[in-house]
Amino acid sequence: MKLGGLFKDQAWSSTQVPANELASIVAHLQRKAIASRTAKKLLLMKFEGDERPVEQIIVDEDFASEPLSRPEYIALAQTLIHEKPDMVKDIVEKKQTKKIKWFVGQMMARSPESSVEPDTAEQVLVELLELAETKG
Repeated sequence: MKLGGLFKDQAWSSTQVPANELASIVAHLQRKAIASRTAKKLLLMKFEGDERPVEQIIVDEDFASEPLSRPEYIALAQTLIHEKPDMVKDIVEKKQTKKIKWFVGQMMARSPESSVEPDTAEQVLVELLELAETKG
């Protein structure tokens, strides 16, 4: 989807981002060797003509992801929960579950780039706040 969006101002070209390079980006993302934000950066770099192989860009730009461990996610989430009790109350008591996204954003902002995956952060927050689901 992101690749298609890059072609909004020009004609489609299957050679703009070679299939093997696109596959490499997806494979690195699936193995969690890079984060989703990094995958988007890589895609844009390749789209704009960076001729280095994906693996080389990851090394050169220090894009390798070292995701937080589960205990690190929990510790970070607990810190934020303790800092914002009013928001926690809104989420838990008033079912304003969209506010969980704010916590996810803060977790991402307070951690080294590419170390927090939004889906994992949200899952940890939901568990800590003992929410059954995150519709809101």
